[in-house]
Amino acid sequence: MRRLSEKPFPFESGFFNSSTSLFDAFQTGFYAYIAAAMIRTMLNLILLLVQFLTVSALHAQADEVLDRLVIQNPIFEQGYTGFCLYDPLAEEYLYEYRTDHRFTPASNIKLLTFLLYQELFETDQVPALWFKDYGNRVELWGTGLPLELVAQIPFPEAEGKEILIHHPHKLDRYGSGWSYDDYNYGYVYERTSLPAFQNRLRISLDATGQLAYQPAFLKDSVIACHREEGPRLLREEAENRFKLDTSRGIPVDFEREISLRLDTHILRAMWEDIMDQRITVGNLEVPRQSPGLNMLRYPFPDSLWRHCLQESDNFWAEQLLLMCAAEQQEDLDVDALLAYAVDTLWASWSDPVQMEWVDGSGLSRYNQLSPRHMVQVLNRIQALVGMDELKSFLPANGISGTLESRFVNGRPPYIWAKTGSLRHVLALSGLIQTRSGRMLIFSFLHNHTQARSRIYYREMEKVFEYLYHRY
Repeated sequence: MRRLSEKPFPFESGFFNSSTSLFDAFQTGFYAYIAAAMIRTMLNLILLLVQFLTVSALHAQADEVLDRLVIQNPIFEQGYTGFCLYDPLAEEYLYEYRTDHRFTPASNIKLLTFLLYQELFETDQVPALWFKDYGNRVELWGTGLPLELVAQIPFPEAEGKEILIHHPHKLDRYGSGWSYDDYNYGYVYERTSLPAFQNRLRISLDATGQLAYQPAFLKDSVIACHREEGPRLLREEAENRFKLDTSRGIPVDFEREISLRLDTHILRAMWEDIMDQRITVGNLEVPRQSPGLNMLRYPFPDSLWRHCLQESDNFWAEQLLLMCAAEQQEDLDVDALLAYAVDTLWASWSDPVQMEWVDGSGLSRYNQLSPRHMVQVLNRIQALVGMDELKSFLPANGISGTLESRFVNGRPPYIWAKTGSLRHVLALSGLIQTRSGRMLIFSFLHNHTQARSRIYYREMEKVFEYLYHRY
């Protein structure tokens, strides 16, 4: 008997020898399949290479044109310019020039304030007042919301009771790095926990041709003077005493605004003028996490944010930043709030080059951000509120806000952007919609400018027109 190990194996038994034609056919088909697959792979690689070279050539061409318009621009070369262009849909940077260099961004800072507001508030209810009710007395602390809006909120706890309003001295009236002597100009207003009349005196002509004052109780604080030139309306630095030049005549469209020096007297007068109620003023800090400390809230309309961004209103930007601090940490410590935003809240997506953020309006030259920072901020905002909503908040070229008279070309708006300017500083960051409908995010930051702003806008328009047709 044959052992199991001696059983014939199929190869030994002539299994394939009896099927030679079948094996040859299989072998031939297999090699043909492998060859066809290799040819397809090679063709795909060649096609990809051609596409890559074509795209690279187009990008090289685009870079060459943008290099001439941005890097080699004779106006931009006089100062210091950075430019960043980003496609949020493709998540791709299309062009970068000094995008990691830090610049003073002026009022582009308001975009950071807007983003912080969007991230901290889940509803439109903003802090209006902190209060403690002692039965026959109510103590109040402001949160930055203007008194005119506070007056619209039902507040039965304060009816018929003694009112004590605390005006803490801890809050600096000016932001870090503000120019101390700008108080005579209509764009710098003191920060305060409980503002009123937008912290300014407004003088205009009424229907009868007489000078009208708001607030009216400051009428006697304005004296007539004669000035050959310069501002018509001036204020003494330390108190609310004003000089108005009437010697050159008062035109029918006359209107002037100037900041108020906020003190205990003016705070009391504002409250009593608006609320029609006698008060006492104190200076205690907010008793954080104190038993019995309550919060009064106000439904803040989007229209005020649109005004703030489109008209670049410094007063509203600073007061809104105080409201953000009140919401986040139950005090008005702006420095702590901004450190939290930069180091914690935005650490996961912000550019590793550290930004320096010190105020809500951009009045300070201490603010330092890169063009890439500004693009990232805008990209974050559109991710939170949507692209169309973001467009509605920003000035539109030839249509609204600070871009109403810029980039006017007879076409529908194609640029929505926040402007910014200080002496020798010009900034523009926002959205551009190309001819194909593609929406891109950009940031132009110019420091140490030597030419007038209109010349810079003219040169930037050349870039935007190229991008409009290119993409």
